[in-house]
Amino acid sequence: MPVLVMYEQNTLIPQSGGSNLNTTNSTTGDGNGTYQLSGSSSSVAFHVSDDDLFLDDGSFPAPAGNEAGVRSTLTSDITLDGITWEAGDFVDLEFGGTGTNTTTGQSFTYYMISIDGQDPGETVTNVGIIFVPSDAVLPGQFFTINNSYSDNQSVSYDVLCFANGTMIDTPNGEVAVENLEVGGVVRTASGSDVQIRWIGKRTFSSVELSENPKLYPIKLAANALGENAPSRDLSLSPQHRVLVSDWRSELLFGLNDFFCPAKALVNGTSIVLDTSVEEITYYHIMLDDHDVLVANGQKCESFYVGEQSLKTLSTEAYEELLSIFPEIAKMSGTETKAACLKPYEVKALKAVA
Repeated sequence: MPVLVMYEQNTLIPQSGGSNLNTTNSTTGDGNGTYQLSGSSSSVAFHVSDDDLFLDDGSFPAPAGNEAGVRSTLTSDITLDGITWEAGDFVDLEFGGTGTNTTTGQSFTYYMISIDGQDPGETVTNVGIIFVPSDAVLPGQFFTINNSYSDNQSVSYDVLCFANGTMIDTPNGEVAVENLEVGGVVRTASGSDVQIRWIGKRTFSSVELSENPKLYPIKLAANALGENAPSRDLSLSPQHRVLVSDWRSELLFGLNDFFCPAKALVNGTSIVLDTSVEEITYYHIMLDDHDVLVANGQKCESFYVGEQSLKTLSTEAYEELLSIFPEIAKMSGTETKAACLKPYEVKALKAVA
């Protein structure tokens, strides 16, 4: 059961053009115009029960729409903008569209999330917005909706983690990620020995992978990023961030090294989307603070508490993590160990000869 991370409806401030993104019962996206994400806003995370890997518009069941299974529902009560919604209330992706962050120039896709009470005839209420990528618009920034489209949209859930078989550096040498234990110790890229506070895992079958290709791992061949980087083939989820050192990053961004998602490094030869796997298990490794682990000789991030990573967790995993780190419930993102480049920034870097 996944986590939804969004900004509440009341944090969207119309500047010019349509204001439909702020109505409480809109089912179509005719809100073209400029908006601001309130500077005081923070993201909200909550769990839904879903029988597949996609959040759909449940009011449009198959074959007319995308919802082929059971409609998504809240797993517990939640209060949004002064309204309390109960466990079992329906959660839908009401409509979506594209836009541009006018502060940064970045393009994005957005999805409006609605909740519908269980009683027949209850009003559908838009409760918040999801941006893809999740950091496309930050509090205080302005954005323009370029075009909107109506019902029957879907968005899939991502994963950010190591694949089974990955060898992680520890004080006692390399240990397979599936053999690590909570309370055990890993050795970070800086040489520090740090205790593991939490480990999560999730397995995807061949059917789930074929239905949602973005879950296939990115495979980095040995030496793809330099000598012994990695020392042997390394498989990561597409959004898992790798620490890269590149002279071009210092030239363009003033950074000696940076984090970027594995999928941004795909080159079609030494770094590829590996669709040959029939089943895969991904592992999260969380430390007290975000840090740099060494996986198959390659520097990679430990589990990062942010919007994108929280979406990947099952309800059970999230509740277990919350019992260890109760402050996560109010976190919108912790500080990363190194600067993070977005995929479009990595693309610009690659263009430099």
